[in-house]
Amino acid sequence: MIVGFSIGKKGDGHKKDTLVNIEFSGDFVINTVSEALAGAMNQSSKNYPSFVDEFKEVGLTPVKADIVKPPMVAESPVNMECRLVQILEFGAAPRQNNFIVAEVLRLHIKDELYSNNEIQSARLKAIGRLGGTGGATYCRTTDIFEMERPD
Repeated sequence: MIVGFSIGKKGDGHKKDTLVNIEFSGDFVINTVSEALAGAMNQSSKNYPSFVDEFKEVGLTPVKADIVKPPMVAESPVNMECRLVQILEFGAAPRQNNFIVAEVLRLHIKDELYSNNEIQSARLKAIGRLGGTGGATYCRTTDIFEMERPD
């Protein structure tokens, strides 16, 4: 499985710690954010000095990953252990964005979310960042529907 996501630069044009860490180590964990974790996720976006342990600051629990070196968030309903494939750069400084492409090496799913060989989206209650002024606009994935696929 391949995943991709974007990391913008800080307002002053410098790289965010997440990008620096991915460039340095080549591996990372994507932790799905549920509605229950929204407050801690938002608090973790604060511009902490690089020596600050954000797990402690926001009250989350680090847990050792099976394959990659960075820890997973224990409270997250889905964790993806990832290895960097490519970083693509778009735009010009200071508004430059980096698109991270990664291979998922291992997927961790909480038991209560998985049945019938798939993640039960209604139970996941994931949130997603949409952007907006200061990056403060989010959505919920609880409004879902199904459509029959054509032959």
